[in-house]
Amino acid sequence: MRISRWISIGAGALIALGVVAVVVITQVVDPNRYRGTIERRFEAATGRALQLEGDIDLAFYPWLALTTGAARIAGPAGTAEQPFVGWREARVGARLVPLLRGELVVDRIRIVGLDARLVKRADGSNNYSLQPSSGEGPAPDIAGLELRGSRIEYRDEGSGLRVMLADVSLDAEPLRANTPIAIELESAVEGGGKWRAQVALAGRFSPGPPAVVELPEWSLSAGPARLKGSASVTLGTPLHFEANAKMAPASLRETLASQGIDLPPTRDKHALGAFEVAASVRLDDAGLDVEPLTLRLDDTRFAGRLARTPGEDGVIEFALAGDSLDVDRYLKPEGVESEPFVLPTEALKALQARGEVTLETVMLDSVRMTGVALRLELENGAVRAESAAPQR
Repeated sequence: MRISRWISIGAGALIALGVVAVVVITQVVDPNRYRGTIERRFEAATGRALQLEGDIDLAFYPWLALTTGAARIAGPAGTAEQPFVGWREARVGARLVPLLRGELVVDRIRIVGLDARLVKRADGSNNYSLQPSSGEGPAPDIAGLELRGSRIEYRDEGSGLRVMLADVSLDAEPLRANTPIAIELESAVEGGGKWRAQVALAGRFSPGPPAVVELPEWSLSAGPARLKGSASVTLGTPLHFEANAKMAPASLRETLASQGIDLPPTRDKHALGAFEVAASVRLDDAGLDVEPLTLRLDDTRFAGRLARTPGEDGVIEFALAGDSLDVDRYLKPEGVESEPFVLPTEALKALQARGEVTLETVMLDSVRMTGVALRLELENGAVRAESAAPQR
């Protein structure tokens, strides 16, 4: 018999012995006895207190698996965000054969019911930066991360921005040093309780440096409207963001109604209906640039650009050129009582914009006008308009 065959038999026997030992351990050892040790080591590594509220189970599948019930991670000492992360259950598995060789190869980490509350305070500090670990050695090889039924809230107390991801379903794999990570995400997105949309994306995150996020496809849905496109982000200094977006025709009236904004009745009951948009967006140190930008509202088409240069005023400049607009369609119906339309000023107060809208022809009271130019300025929720004298 060849020596290689003896070696193979011996290695197989050792692996089988290790498997038997692991099976015995999982049946005899109660991992809950080590609850305090786990919590102390976590706090020593991160500076945050970990509280394991549910039972800890140790099981043997094709890999060694550790499952926890509910748990919480405290926010920084002396802050109100307590806890800042929690979950209903979590499962971590380690591949058996590498473990017998002294290597830690982690299977997919599955977390159900994650609840994370991330806060950036007005002074620039936050509750999500962890104390670096003093431990040495390479990071473990993790096959992937899976989130289900989760919630992630981000709040910027300086700007008042509040965004929440609800019903999060996330798959990210693999998680290992210097390796691109494939990402798939589906979630509801809510902004301060004022709007809600559904987001879905698939792409890749490359750790870098610089770190790069590539999204060959993403979509955002709000009521009947669906916006989709592609994007790329370079998370370096400076930040660089590019995206293409296109929205298929949808009812503007129904879309805004789904976000709690009811448009007034119009003489033409079909007015404020079909709406579509397409744009290319670039954001970097030079500012924000949206060009080309095309819009269609009912039968009127616009083309132009939108830009915001860096500066303290943060004013958005825009220029749009349209073809023809029948204003009569949008007037209040005769003999119909209705409440005057009020702009959602709370949502618009932070928006500062000015620009010009030009139209080839405008119909008003059955009078046809050409070369109409309208100068608009939006400041603190108030709209000011000036019209250049058109030709009749």
